[in-house]
Amino acid sequence: MAVTWGHLSASAIQRGRPRPLNDMWNAACCLTHGLPLATLNVKDYQDFVDHHELRLIEGG
Repeated sequence: MAVTWGHLSASAIQRGRPRPLNDMWNAACCLTHGLPLATLNVKDYQDFVDHHELRLIEGG
């Protein structure tokens, strides 16, 4: 997960859109294990969907 987190962080910085640490850890855990992320805050994770193929389950 740490390697995935590093890739997410570096990629976000290169795009000029650093992401919050906790959002990156959540995304890294899901991406590492091939799981979707369930969230009510879709906009917080859209960058990971667009650039890293994170799958979301939208709640609410």
